[in-house]
Amino acid sequence: MPLEQKYLDLIRGAVPTVDDPATLDRLSHLYDLVVETNQKINITSLVSPIDVSLKHLIDSLTLATIPEVKKCLDAGYECCDIGCGGGFPGLPVACAYPTLPLTMIDSTAKKIAALKENAEALSLECVSPVSGRGEDLAAAKRGQYREAYRLCFSRAVARLPVLCELCLPFVSVGGLFAAMKGMQTGEEVRESLRAIPMLGGKIVDVREVKVDLDFALSMDFNDEEKDKIREFSSASRYTVLIEKNKKTLDVYPRKWAQMTKKPL
Repeated sequence: MPLEQKYLDLIRGAVPTVDDPATLDRLSHLYDLVVETNQKINITSLVSPIDVSLKHLIDSLTLATIPEVKKCLDAGYECCDIGCGGGFPGLPVACAYPTLPLTMIDSTAKKIAALKENAEALSLECVSPVSGRGEDLAAAKRGQYREAYRLCFSRAVARLPVLCELCLPFVSVGGLFAAMKGMQTGEEVRESLRAIPMLGGKIVDVREVKVDLDFALSMDFNDEEKDKIREFSSASRYTVLIEKNKKTLDVYPRKWAQMTKKPL
């Protein structure tokens, strides 16, 4: 069942850049597909309309509120969502930018197969789902993906030092990596101060992402939904913006076990 109008109004109010009726229709259809897919394979623990609207759709679309990221999206640069899981943040972004060339990578073949079906159902012809481990696809010997993207983004995959080693090899020189992070962002940034320059990157900014949903408290949501809206509004969320200013050395990324056991 597609999203009710009140949830679409919530999304539109939370992310003012997303106000095109066709985009909202695609997001509504995406919700329906998420629920349907989740009955076959587990892609998310969140399936209620309010949870998906807040924690998957709105949270993903906050990328489009960041000027440096929006510039890349508006320009239609080659983009990559690394560790996309069931399709977030990539599919909501693609719903808002249906002509965006977007590669979506995850190591779980079943999730990528489902993602391909959902992208086709949404007529998102520019989305390219890829099954494989990020560290293998970005290896120096794999020229197709390495340093091929002007914009890469990732959400909830690993702590920042590991995430940077995994993702920065995908970013072209002059491109941007946007890491979506939560309340431990400051600590993770400090952990990454050595790793990021080693990988050819430079932190441009650590941008706090605020989502004002006060308007929604007067809408037709029940008390439980309003509590979730308040919780989402007050949560700490940041996007770490990292510019790629030189090529990544061929020795990176290392294997996952090495990255996680001995972060740079």
